[in-house]
Amino acid sequence: MASDFMNSLVEKGYFPQEITPWFTTSNLVPVLDAILTNIGIFPQKTSKPCKYSIPKGKQRRRLLSIPNPLHQIKLCKVIDDDWGNIRGIIARSRMSLTIPSVRARSLRALSRKFSFEEISEKIIHSSTSAKYMLRTDISRYYATIYTHSIPWAMHTKEVAKARRRDSTLIGNKIDSAVQSCQDGQTNGILVGPDTSLLISEILCASMDEEVRTRVRYKAAFRYIDDYFLFFDNIADAEKAFYELHKIIREYELELNPYKTKIVKLPEPIEPEWVSALNISPTNKSKMISYVSHLYEYAKKYPEEEVLKYGLTKIRNVRLGTKMLEIVKSFVLHVMLHEPSAIPLAVEMLVELLIRPNDGEIEVINQAMLFNAEYGYEFELSWLLWLCSTLSISVKKEVAEKISLIDNSIVALTALKLKDQGLINDGLDLSRWSSLMKTEELYDDNWLLAYEAYIKGWLPSVSGVDYISADPFFSMLKTNNVEFFDPGATIVWKHKSASEKWLYNEFSPAF
Repeated sequence: MASDFMNSLVEKGYFPQEITPWFTTSNLVPVLDAILTNIGIFPQKTSKPCKYSIPKGKQRRRLLSIPNPLHQIKLCKVIDDDWGNIRGIIARSRMSLTIPSVRARSLRALSRKFSFEEISEKIIHSSTSAKYMLRTDISRYYATIYTHSIPWAMHTKEVAKARRRDSTLIGNKIDSAVQSCQDGQTNGILVGPDTSLLISEILCASMDEEVRTRVRYKAAFRYIDDYFLFFDNIADAEKAFYELHKIIREYELELNPYKTKIVKLPEPIEPEWVSALNISPTNKSKMISYVSHLYEYAKKYPEEEVLKYGLTKIRNVRLGTKMLEIVKSFVLHVMLHEPSAIPLAVEMLVELLIRPNDGEIEVINQAMLFNAEYGYEFELSWLLWLCSTLSISVKKEVAEKISLIDNSIVALTALKLKDQGLINDGLDLSRWSSLMKTEELYDDNWLLAYEAYIKGWLPSVSGVDYISADPFFSMLKTNNVEFFDPGATIVWKHKSASEKWLYNEFSPAF
């Protein structure tokens, strides 16, 4: 029988938190016991995850993954079976601020011990008697984790190599289960599921122990893969950097040269623009002045998400009639120019645009056309969700661009709008229809191949019910499991304003 912890990993820790509210695994949980009872009859050895690209800063993107349910359930089961031992391993770290814990009211299955906003306080306390700080992180951490290093971290490299074929070793079990979720690949772990947060912490906890015994420092802490170490003099800081570099490389990883620096203390805790904009405008004149300052700092710091930060502050303001039009215009502007702010902008627009006018509808279609042109899945799926919520029709030229995007999240969202009558022209279904076949159930468009067929939105290529022919997905279909639910309850998941500057400067590599 599935434990409460495993149920939570599947229900709350499966889909990335950046995804639109329609995607859910809630009704997969009641079927877990039946799946686990029959796990041996499902022959598929590996699968590919669905991909979902999100913005990271201004000019970079991060690739999130949605694993196939069969292999993600197997991974969750491996972790659940030895959760007590795994919890003991990650708890060994005396440096980590991100030891995963289970909290009943959390939106996720696993929560980090401290939040981003608490790092500034930690820096102040740790630097009290220090003169220098070394801060660095692991370059592209999740993407470069070598899965065979998981047993190294859990059992030591010597034991793991001596017993590399021992299927009873928990580290080997996790290694194998992770590979199964990513087509047998040993390079990298999936970005998105909470299981990856746990695996990353297993590795870092082992590295923390090495740092503790091999590096001489006054104080130290780590937030995910970001290290902060404090010293009396620069010589100790430089020695620590070289030793830390050696430790990280022992796990087939590299420090990020662009985020590594030794700084003389004291140093400002937050950037200039955060301090200047950390207010909430309370009337029309102050709102105009605040927006003007946001534009000024956005130009001065083009690599920072200044407009998004401003949006989080304005969101909490009680708007009078005189401020309403100014705020609506600003939110629409942010939606066009700050991609990572789109979910927050969408949340606000749902409240502000009860009956959007022609000009506002035109701006939204303009934003969709731009993001469809470049295949920006995150931005486009949220904008389509906004159109569905506000009953905004999608223009023909936008629908034509959407048809060219090979992505399950975008495709299912667009198909839902077509079903609503909000996309009436321009949507060519031939590309997505070609994926409605057996082999796609374990490929990178498994979500579309399953959901579009069971909802009757796209027919089977061969005319045969390929879902019923597969033992695993047939069980899901029989039990009315859906991963796309337009009636799902909306829970907003964006970061708070006070966390944002830390997320920018010390953003985790995952």
